[in-house]
Amino acid sequence: MFLFIVVLCLMTVGVLVLSNKEYRNSMKGKLFLSTSLIVIAFLVIFIVLSDYTTIDKCLDNGGRWNSLLQECEYK
Repeated sequence: MFLFIVVLCLMTVGVLVLSNKEYRNSMKGKLFLSTSLIVIAFLVIFIVLSDYTTIDKCLDNGGRWNSLLQECEYK
């Protein structure tokens, strides 16, 4: 949830930067936009890999992943 809020804030500021033509064409604006895009990309990758590793750990420990409940079940 926290990561979602961070991404949403970065995207909002990015839209504001893009709407200001003078700032958009400045070096500071371009640096901010490129940094924001890189941070968003890393956050998305982190979220995807986090889910993958949780499921993988469950299966490695002999459990069964319940996708409806999003939890590991042991027999």
